[in-house]
Amino acid sequence: MPEGMKRHNEFTEALMHELARLWREGERRIGRAHVEEIGDRYEVDPSEASRAFVDSRGTLWEGELVEDDAESGWTAAELTNVPSVGTSTDSSV
Repeated sequence: MPEGMKRHNEFTEALMHELARLWREGERRIGRAHVEEIGDRYEVDPSEASRAFVDSRGTLWEGELVEDDAESGWTAAELTNVPSVGTSTDSSV
């Protein structure tokens, strides 16, 4: 596996665990800066970390992005659900 892909996978896993931790602790918001910090730990470019987070909506998290008036786009995400790590969100299972 190429190094860049490995780092991106590690970032995604770390993000999944951080979202689950925040949810368990009752936190319903994650800031863009926090997402980018996690990306930085895995040498993922801030814009790529941000894009990957937005793209993971519906998979790793559910909710709404808090938009920014500036060109940066979003500043945070308001979480309405974070699927438990390793479990299905489908109640019919």
